[in-house]
Amino acid sequence: MTAASYTHLIFMIATCGLGMVDPPEAAEPAAPEVRAAPSEAAVLAQQLGSRDFAERQAAAAELSEMGSDAYEALRKAYQACDDLEVRLAIQQIVRDSFFEERLFSQHGFLGIGPVILGEHDDPHVPPGRAAVYVSSIVENSSAAAAGLHLSDLILTMDGQPFPREVTTDSFSERIREAGPGTIVRLGVQRVKLNVDVAVEIEVTLGRRPMRYYLSSLPDQPYLGWLEETAADFGHWWADWSGEQPSAAATLPVPQPSPDTRPVKIHRVPRRSRP
Repeated sequence: MTAASYTHLIFMIATCGLGMVDPPEAAEPAAPEVRAAPSEAAVLAQQLGSRDFAERQAAAAELSEMGSDAYEALRKAYQACDDLEVRLAIQQIVRDSFFEERLFSQHGFLGIGPVILGEHDDPHVPPGRAAVYVSSIVENSSAAAAGLHLSDLILTMDGQPFPREVTTDSFSERIREAGPGTIVRLGVQRVKLNVDVAVEIEVTLGRRPMRYYLSSLPDQPYLGWLEETAADFGHWWADWSGEQPSAAATLPVPQPSPDTRPVKIHRVPRRSRP
C-alpha cells in the first residue's frame, strides 16, 4: 500500500467513524436549589414574636390591613409556633379580620341622630311627605366630613323625597343597605343667619363602628348579627386552625377611637309653622 493510499484509509476511518466511539458529553452542573422567598405576610408573621414592642405592633397592624390575604401565612405561623403570646396575637388578627369582612364592612353609616318630621312639624316639609331632622352628629363621621350641621333638615335623598310613612328605622336601614363607600346626595334645608338656604350635599357613607353594634337597642338587629358572626367564627376557626377558640377570643373587644366617639346630642327645638 502506498503512502497515499494509507493516508486515504486513515481519512475514511476518521470521517466515517468506523470503530470509533464518540466521547461522552460533559454533564451540565446541577442548578442550585432555589427556595422561594418568604411572602410579605410570612415575614410579618415572624415579626409578631419580635422582642421589639413597636415592631410587633407594626407587624400586627399591617397583617390586619391585609385581611384574608394573610390567612395562609398566619395559619402556618400559628401551627408552627408554641409561643402563647404570638398565638393569641394571630388569633386576634384573624378574628378581627373575619368580623371586618363578614359584618362591619357590609353596613353603611351616615353618623347622625335622625328624627322624622312631618308636614305639621316643619313648614319646609311638603304636604304628604316627611323629612329627616339632624339632632346629633357623630364626630369625624361621614356626615361631619360632608358638612352636615345640627338642625339641618334633609328633604331628599338621591333626588327622591321621603314618603310620609318613612320611619327612623326605615331611613337607617336604607343607609345601612347602601353600604360603605356609597355616595348619596342629600337635599338639605338649612337656616343660616336667620335665612333659609337650600343646599345639596354629597356624602360618602362610612362603615358602621363596632361600638354601635354593641350598644344597639333590643329591637334592633345589630347585636344579634354580632352574636351570629361570633358563632360563625367559632366554627370557621375550628376548621382553619384545627382547634376551638377560647371563649374570650370569640367576640372582638371594642376599641373606641376618635372616629367613633359620638358628640353630645344637642336637643335643638323643632321648627314649627309660624
